Amino acid sequence: MKKKIIFVDIDNTLMDYRKEIPKSAIEGIKRCREKGHLVFICTGRSRVMVPDKPVLNIGFDGIVAACGAYCEIQGKTFLDELIPDKIMEETICLLREEGMGGIFEGTSCLLYDEETVDKIKEDKFLGFLKKELGNRFLSLQERQRQKKKWMVNKVSFSMVGGGFEGLKEPLDKFYKEIRHDYHTVELVPRNFSKGTGIEFV
Repeated sequence: MKKKIIFVDIDNTLMDYRKEIPKSAIEGIKRCREKGHLVFICTGRSRVMVPDKPVLNIGFDGIVAACGAYCEIQGKTFLDELIPDKIMEETICLLREEGMGGIFEGTSCLLYDEETVDKIKEDKFLGFLKKELGNRFLSLQERQRQKKKWMVNKVSFSMVGGGFEGLKEPLDKFYKEIRHDYHTVELVPRNFSKGTGIEFV
């Protein structure tokens, strides 16, 4: 039997809108692995947002995360495409100028800007992140005080309260925009996607 690699998304695929995973899905993944196939998570979420429970404790052979900018196989990181510092600084300035709150998503933490965090519409979402991530959810300013690098793969932000009309040079040459609804936008390095992550594996 030819070994296959199976890729499974998290949101609205493995996990339903209630954040629950059907027993049938868990059993199906286990059967596939028992037959010698490899099963990978493939998600737009950044690595830090892929939880051990109830997701990873099912048992997976690897993870493609951050819209293809991160790849982990058997617990080892093989790809971790980071936004360059200069682009990060320009992105922070853009969001401040436009009056929009952003979440800067990395492998080990999520960052927010103390100057614009009040612009994020979903206060409940912020509470959820703090509860889920604890000290892995911190401000850009705190990260600077720790004298640590940004280590960010992608950026998401809310357009509520801002007048964002689209990226301009030089950011439009680095990022592609993914618009999920009328107010939520993700900025992902232009040459990366879930598809490129699958190809990398």
